[in-house]
Parts: sequence; C-alpha cells; structure tokens
Amino acid sequence: PFLTMRLLSEERRSGTAEMLLTSPIRTGELVLGKYLAGLAAAAVLVLCSLHYVLFLYIVGEPDGWPIVVGFLGLLLAAAGFVAVGLFASSLSDTPAVAAVLALGILLALLLLEVWAPGAGPEWEGVLRALSATGPFRDFSKGVLSLSNVAYYVSLAALFLFGTARVLESQRWR
Repeated sequence: PFLTMRLLSEERRSGTAEMLLTSPIRTGELVLGKYLAGLAAAAVLVLCSLHYVLFLYIVGEPDGWPIVVGFLGLLLAAAGFVAVGLFASSLSDTPAVAAVLALGILLALLLLEVWAPGAGPEWEGVLRALSATGPFRDFSKGVLSLSNVAYYVSLAALFLFGTARVLESQRWR
C-alpha cells in the first residue's frame, strides 16, 4: 500500500492527472505503465532479500526448489498486491487515503480464510478460495500449482481492469 499510494492519487493532487488523462495514450497503456513501475519497485525490494539465500548456501546445503518457488510466490503476490494498491490509488485524491484503502482491501483478502468458518458451510469454501493466504502458504512450502499462480494473476488482472475503468470514468468528467 505504501509503495503504490502515490501512483495515481498524486497525479490528481498535483494537477497533472488532467494532462495525463487527455494525452494521446490509451487508458490501458497508462495503467500498464504505472503498474509495471510499481511492480519493478516491489521486485527490487523482494530481490534485496536474496542475500539470505546466499548465506544459506554458505552455511549449509538447502534444497533449492522450495526457495525458488517461495520467491516466485512472493513475486506473484507482489504482482497482485501492487494491482490492488494501484486500484486504491485511482480512487483517491490523497495518497494517505489510498494507502489506507489498499491496506483495508489487502487485509480483507488475507483475513478471508479466518472468517470462512464463521460464514457457514455454503460460504466457507468460497471465502477460502478467495483468500490470499492459502496460495501463498503453498508457495512457501515449495508447492507450485497452476491454481495458485492463476489466483495471483487473476487478482492482478481484476484490479488492473478496475483501475482502467476508474480512469476511463475520470477521463469523461
């Protein structure tokens, strides 16, 4: 949330959003550019932790597959979470509000698994499937499955689509 809070909200606050929205680029290109910038920053932060892996190989002989899958899961989760942050930033004029909104959405996605048992048997499976906790738990164990990859890719696609729709509506104001 704090990495993405200024991606679009600062444009509106500083008055450059009007110029950006009336430029000859398509809304999808604008969203993709902002998203890739946020994703690159998140990837740099994730890659900064690679020195721990180097240390593991210096002091022992760890299995490399769970480490690779764990980092892949972390990058995929970051891809989904950056899209959520970009969406929240598109809804607000204030970066702090965008950060709180993104934090709320992400917290809800993470807590769905906790809330699932109290929702009743008909909703429990749905809430567990929508939770961001399960797929990441599998990645952290070294389990690479297509459904977990699809979860984070779908999360990113859904919120990028939402961001594009919000920007399209602002373009016609």
